[in-house]
Amino acid sequence: MNLMDNFEKTFNFIKNSIWEDDTSDEMIFEIAEEIFQNLKVNCSKGKRLFWITGQSGTGKTSQLLKATQIYCGNHNIKPLHLAVRNFAHLHPLASKLANDKDFREITNGFALKVLFYVLKRGLEAGLDILLEICFLDKCFEDFVLKNAQKLNYKISLQIMAVNSLISKALVYKRSKLTGRKTRNSSENYFYKSMAKGMRCISKKYRIPCTVWSINRLSPVFVGQSNHAYNIFKNERKKKKVISFDENKLLTAKINILEAVYQDDFS
Repeated sequence: MNLMDNFEKTFNFIKNSIWEDDTSDEMIFEIAEEIFQNLKVNCSKGKRLFWITGQSGTGKTSQLLKATQIYCGNHNIKPLHLAVRNFAHLHPLASKLANDKDFREITNGFALKVLFYVLKRGLEAGLDILLEICFLDKCFEDFVLKNAQKLNYKISLQIMAVNSLISKALVYKRSKLTGRKTRNSSENYFYKSMAKGMRCISKKYRIPCTVWSINRLSPVFVGQSNHAYNIFKNERKKKKVISFDENKLLTAKINILEAVYQDDFS
């Protein structure tokens, strides 16, 4: 099946997003097809879509991704892991830009286009997919979920909810530790787009969904996406962070996600 449903519209949105990039479509598709052919070799074909989403700095990668990878390893699942950072090094000027603290922001537009093409090819091939990316726009969420459902994928959404002030503080803390810059335009965009994406999904889809908070060891919601929006919205109003040990947080997520994924993909 050729997934052209909404592909052109979504690709055009990505091309004209806040992350500017002037790489030609032809070069994007050529690079993306080559990387897809290399990546797909080691992937399992179980038609499972793990979608981990939320703003930067909130534990999306260090907690939810890590726990998900442990689950996959324990169950011999080898997903196609799609995250924007995984494709930044393919940028034509990557070697020249490598030491720039703004590297990720400069390459985001390019990497996002590559990710989107590889995602399309992964869905067409029926691969297990681990998609680690914030909600971007209604057309992007629609492309992913509509086409995944058409292809009989089983889907599990893992969502981090965080207040904007806490998010900014966490991103600032990360920048001090790593030197990596995140532009205010990106932070603000993601904060707004996450809420819009949640609202869209809650209205249009009924898929397994877990909402997590940095304030709790356990999720604040486990159920169907059509019931998740108000809980997500209320959680983002909370401005206080309860300090937990990182290892305890991860252990809790590993144990909880074992049960959640077993239910979502049964």
